Amino acid sequence: MYLGIDNSTDDKVIFYKWNDDQFSIEEKPLNESGDLLLGLQLVLKKENLSLNNLQGLAVRVGVGKFTSTRVAVTVANTLAFALNIPVVGVKEFMENTVEEIKQQTPGIYVSASYSGEPNIGKKKE
Repeated sequence: MYLGIDNSTDDKVIFYKWNDDQFSIEEKPLNESGDLLLGLQLVLKKENLSLNNLQGLAVRVGVGKFTSTRVAVTVANTLAFALNIPVVGVKEFMENTVEEIKQQTPGIYVSASYSGEPNIGKKKE
């Protein structure tokens, strides 16, 4: 299975799933602690799959909050490294996203891009 991770909203994580010739989308609600990994576990369990069944990953970058983007990119890159599978960063999920994943070489990782300038610390005057 190929999997897309969209952690750009505050209240849910969206998983895009390509399993054989079937495409589906599944949303999992988030609480204050995030639970991206719990959502991933539930998605895989529902499909009767494990992490070892993942063939490639895509992660949404360039939208959403800074921390949400960092968490999603870190999870995707870590899984790609541990499973030796390809990972790509996308601005949005499209029909050809799975083809983009298939063309990527394992061992090349995603660098997060953000929707705006960081807003941490005191404002400069």
